[in-house]
Amino acid sequence: MKSLLASFGLLFLFVVVFFVGVDYIQQSNAPVPTPGTVTVTEVVPPGAAPTTTPAFRVVSEGGIAKSISVDFAACSGTHTVNYAFGSSRFTFKGLIGQECAYIQSSEIEMGERTNEFCFVPVSFGKRSFAVRDMGIDMGLVAEHCSNE
Repeated sequence: MKSLLASFGLLFLFVVVFFVGVDYIQQSNAPVPTPGTVTVTEVVPPGAAPTTTPAFRVVSEGGIAKSISVDFAACSGTHTVNYAFGSSRFTFKGLIGQECAYIQSSEIEMGERTNEFCFVPVSFGKRSFAVRDMGIDMGLVAEHCSNE
């Protein structure tokens, strides 16, 4: 009986080592962002000329967003921004009169979620916002947003 248990123990150990090794090989073959590498993701409004200023721009370093730029006059699309301890999703509903209507849904690692409904005047044009570890500093437009 002891030899049978020992055989199963060795078989189990072999299976675990095999799958851990396969996972390690797959991870080592995956592209890894190099520290200091800056990635820029730009979203141009649909139907716009290629030289049009992007409606939403994310500047990332090592896969983590460092800043975003939003063109409130374009006011289109759905965009997700990942930061160190969570993410925010911007869902632009379009222009209502002279205001850009959007919902900003944020979730941090600890499970806290927020939804803010914003109506930002298109006269704000294109603005940049800093991305921090726990969220995006949207202080410039905070008075135009509500979580109710």
